[in-house]
Amino acid sequence: MLGLVWSYFLITHQRGNIIANRYLAMLLTALAVLLIRQKAATDSHPIFTWLYFISQGVIFLIGPALYLHVRQLIEPASKSNPTSRRHFLPALLSIILMSLLFANRSAIASYDNITLLKFLAFGFILLQVVHLLVYIFRARKYIHRQASNINKYTSALILINTAWVKQLAIISSIFSIVIMVMYLLIISGGYYAINNSADILYLMLVAIIVVSIILKSWRQPEVISGFYQDTEKYKTSGLKAADVDLIKEKMRTLIEEEQVFLQPELSLQQLANRLELPAHQLSQLINQEYQLNFSHFINEWRISYAVAQIKNGAHKTTTLEGIAYESGFNSRSTFSRAFKKKIGCSPKQFCDSLEES
Repeated sequence: MLGLVWSYFLITHQRGNIIANRYLAMLLTALAVLLIRQKAATDSHPIFTWLYFISQGVIFLIGPALYLHVRQLIEPASKSNPTSRRHFLPALLSIILMSLLFANRSAIASYDNITLLKFLAFGFILLQVVHLLVYIFRARKYIHRQASNINKYTSALILINTAWVKQLAIISSIFSIVIMVMYLLIISGGYYAINNSADILYLMLVAIIVVSIILKSWRQPEVISGFYQDTEKYKTSGLKAADVDLIKEKMRTLIEEEQVFLQPELSLQQLANRLELPAHQLSQLINQEYQLNFSHFINEWRISYAVAQIKNGAHKTTTLEGIAYESGFNSRSTFSRAFKKKIGCSPKQFCDSLEES
């Protein structure tokens, strides 16, 4: 129940990175369901049996929830990307499938071909494990890339978020090991030989994982709520809150009128020099005011410029690679990643959609 209560708090909490909080709530809810489903072993009520069935599909929520929570903390977006929904398609299909199997559980129980049932069960279990491991691997890649970009100008909030997602990735890796060991015991038949002991151990480990996530997020409130005191958020940088609007206006002039973002080699230090501001203060201002780091902030402007060029027909006379360079990117791959993150589709797909309309 504690996991469900904390999930409710995360969903209703209106501070900090709201989208990341919702993905974390989804992760905790999925783990809580795996704990509650064990009630089916001692209670034959249909609701617990049904919960046991659909929990097999709920497992497909854990990987995407972890990955999207990590991605949203590392690369914050103001709203959820519609393409993120596809990550939950396996979970939805599995829950529907398990609901159908629950409705026909009597017929399945009387089915004679036990070998076929075991083969199908093994295939489904293998799919669950591979699915979970793929998302943990993707999350760890994001974390590694973020850790490699940390420097002395990195804001305090990004440092806190990076430390948090590292801990969460470790906890999730432990959970994946627990799931694999339990399934290996089931497949080998060893689980049933030590049924009671295995159930107790499984419940304890999952409960510890849930409590660990709650405690760690409780001890690092900045992850859930951001920095609370707006009046003191520039205290350590020496930047006065009263000067922020003036600096933002000067930066708007440089970006919108002079279009400095079109310079491929534009760096934090160069922009800070133009603003007559120390680099660490500019980094903190961008992070606090726009919830982005410097490179993501500049790339947002570059993508907006590229979209405007494409809408004006530039893709008909210039290659996408040419548009990428004209927009300030050093490579087409970086351009494509940034474009897909902001727009939700690849540059080519965007061009094709314009041609069709």
